[in-house]
Amino acid sequence: MTQKTNKPHNTLTYFSADTVAECWDGVSIELQSFLWNTIVPLYPTLTSADREDGMTIDMQGNNIADHWKLIPTNFRAELNALASDDDDTTPTPTKDKTMTTSKITKTTGATISQDATEGKAIAKLLSNREAKGIKAFATDTAENGMDTRLGNLLVKLSTESSLPTGRPSRQQLETNGLYKVKGVGDSNLRTIRSSALWFVTNRAEAELFNAETGSKFSNIHGLQQAMAKAAKESAKEEMKTDSDSDTDSDSDSDTDSVIGGLDTDTCNFTHDENTMAEAVIEMAKAHGVSLPKLMLRLSAIATQEAMKAKKAA
Repeated sequence: MTQKTNKPHNTLTYFSADTVAECWDGVSIELQSFLWNTIVPLYPTLTSADREDGMTIDMQGNNIADHWKLIPTNFRAELNALASDDDDTTPTPTKDKTMTTSKITKTTGATISQDATEGKAIAKLLSNREAKGIKAFATDTAENGMDTRLGNLLVKLSTESSLPTGRPSRQQLETNGLYKVKGVGDSNLRTIRSSALWFVTNRAEAELFNAETGSKFSNIHGLQQAMAKAAKESAKEEMKTDSDSDTDSDSDSDTDSVIGGLDTDTCNFTHDENTMAEAVIEMAKAHGVSLPKLMLRLSAIATQEAMKAKKAA
């Protein structure tokens, strides 16, 4: 029977072009090439906010049916034929909005093999999506990236805010176009604003942590949670160490105050930025602490203290 091509098969509203090209059986090389080279580049950009909302790529204007008018007649016929062959396993919406499926076929070695192939294809798609997310995160948090620009603007608005919390007011957000954003839910937008503000005020520490953990994060919120967890575990270790060292406090009372050749006894110490900097450097060297990492940490603390001072003012 000749396949009709004026309308897409209902199944095609549930699958994106890359999914059909990579995961469906029987797709011709010509159709596969057309989908990848012509349809996939038309996808709207999938943002980090979309990923945090758990939205799926097939449901964001990327399914085959959305681009039907751009598909040549011969490829329409092939797609409808492939979709028709899949009718026995594809859920179909009924008028009462419930989902029904046809009879389930007996599992065989062949179907297990097909499932394994499908699983591997899905794993590849997930891996590619995560890689894109990590790349987008690096771009958005770069010096001129979207999240950095947003965070910097929010810091500026915070310094001008009249609220006791020091946060930008609703009026400020509305005036600057950040209270409502088309296509972004209110709750998700609040998370985006909060994450961006947190990132720029903890930039040095966040970038250091991200680099030390393999630059594997695809959004600020995930990075923030991982850092909080690491800080909590570190605090537990420090408490344990302090508890173990309490028993040795008496024997340490007569320890010389010279560290790395510098007398740190407060009676012999001039408290200005130069001598304190020298003392910190000597202490870092004596304890094998990385100076670049120490400077990043001090920079992060300085930023945090500035924000606290602003809120207290």
